[in-house]
Amino acid sequence: MITNSKKWNDPDYYEENFVNIIYDKLTEGMGLSKDERKSLLDLLLNQRHDPMYYDIIFQEFKNHLFKEEVRTIFRLNGKYFEIRWIRKNESFDEPDEFLNDPIEVVKTTRVVKEWVAKSDQYNFDPVLLKEQKAKLQKYLKKIDCILDILEMEKMDY
Repeated sequence: MITNSKKWNDPDYYEENFVNIIYDKLTEGMGLSKDERKSLLDLLLNQRHDPMYYDIIFQEFKNHLFKEEVRTIFRLNGKYFEIRWIRKNESFDEPDEFLNDPIEVVKTTRVVKEWVAKSDQYNFDPVLLKEQKAKLQKYLKKIDCILDILEMEKMDY
């Protein structure tokens, strides 16, 4: 542990060592109170960063009608953590709900297997569709010309 857990109840010590106390609680598997989660997010979101010790690395948002689910990845004393929280659309000032305590995370690369069409018949790429449409229009013009020629030849007889 970085901090002295016996001094956590001292308000001055707690405020002065807040980031390290949170780090100790997270790495030791202790839960954070709702106020500690709010204070941590406030520290991260309000740009009061000390890049040497803590910083937001990544945020992901999923918007819903009355709420926004947020996944925030942050670095704290060289380790990476994730916290998920919900912000209601009426008040973007502070997080309203927390889905869990922050958990330690690592960045990894995953190989994803996916089912795709065997042929390109289902490829709806807009650029490709535009090219195919242009080719079809060219062929239609040629067919129209051939039909006109045939029609004229038919009239001559």
